[in-house]
Amino acid sequence: MEIVNILGVVILIAFTAFFVAAEFSIVKVRATRIEQLIDEGNKKAVSAKKSY
Repeated sequence: MEIVNILGVVILIAFTAFFVAAEFSIVKVRATRIEQLIDEGNKKAVSAKKSY
């Protein structure tokens, strides 16, 4: 039972790390870079601008 608890904590820490990294990457990107990607036709950049 102790192993299950430790494994659960490790999984939760991994999820937290993933979401922190995702948030940091969105916050860190420059608006001018997003505009450049949109001009190049990147569809993901369009959705990134909507959330930015």
